[in-house]
Amino acid sequence: MTIPLPCPPELMELALPLMQRLQRAQHPALPGHTFEIHDWTLSTAGRLYYSANDLRAAIASSQGSLRAWTLCLGTRHGDGYLREACVRQLIHLDQPWVMPFVVQLIGEYVAEIAQVVLNALPAVNAASYATFVRRNAGFVATTRRRATSYWSCYYRQQYSALRDYPGIMALDVIEEMARSSTSS
Repeated sequence: MTIPLPCPPELMELALPLMQRLQRAQHPALPGHTFEIHDWTLSTAGRLYYSANDLRAAIASSQGSLRAWTLCLGTRHGDGYLREACVRQLIHLDQPWVMPFVVQLIGEYVAEIAQVVLNALPAVNAASYATFVRRNAGFVATTRRRATSYWSCYYRQQYSALRDYPGIMALDVIEEMARSSTSS
């Protein structure tokens, strides 16, 4: 059996049983994005459709880095409430493979999740996010375009100025982290 999402190399052995357990109720995953993380490539799914109960049980029963990876999977779940719960627990973790999952949520259609990320950014490791932004500038630009599009379609009434939309504000913060770290 192969793991449908390449996981961090240090978790490969631990992640296989988790993925086998979750895949029993998995519908096909929607394609996502590929990121450069140190010396390896990480691919995320657009959406995962594991059983929400199975995923919650896997999160509750795992620890350490495997728990963080399970939370990462939760950020790609079809249930927005589950994505939000996972990112709340995940955003303060400092593994380099966490950042793609957090940043990807900023450009999606749930402004409340982007607000959770925005609120948490002052307490994250800015250097880690700066490194992610520099290595994945194209993805960050795409995320900005997506956030702008969702604002224009769904949130223009609620946030009359694009600069006030939580997704754009969060992107501004992480891009400033990257600019600040290169100028110091």
